[in-house]
Amino acid sequence: MCTITASFKYASSKIIDFLNHFSIPSDDNIVLIRRTIENTGKSKSFINDSLVSLSVLEALAELLIDFHGQDAKHSLLNLEARLEILDNEIKDIKPLFEKASALHKYIKT
Repeated sequence: MCTITASFKYASSKIIDFLNHFSIPSDDNIVLIRRTIENTGKSKSFINDSLVSLSVLEALAELLIDFHGQDAKHSLLNLEARLEILDNEIKDIKPLFEKASALHKYIKT
């Protein structure tokens, strides 16, 4: 049997929402993912010791892990991921949003 385990510390509200959606307990913003594969080829997937389907584990992995190759920067091609990166870097975005909104209204008139 083979067991693969990874632990991640997260701050994203998307991960909190994901765990809550699947009723997976979480402590201290740490998520533990584990997959066991038996000699027969059968496998089991776990998130924080809760048994989940492989598709649920893969969906969480997409939120936690970004794979990069020489010419592939997958998350940077995703608009939502780019916006999340920017939102995480700008602590108080409301004044910027209000200014952009006012400028947009000014340009339209």
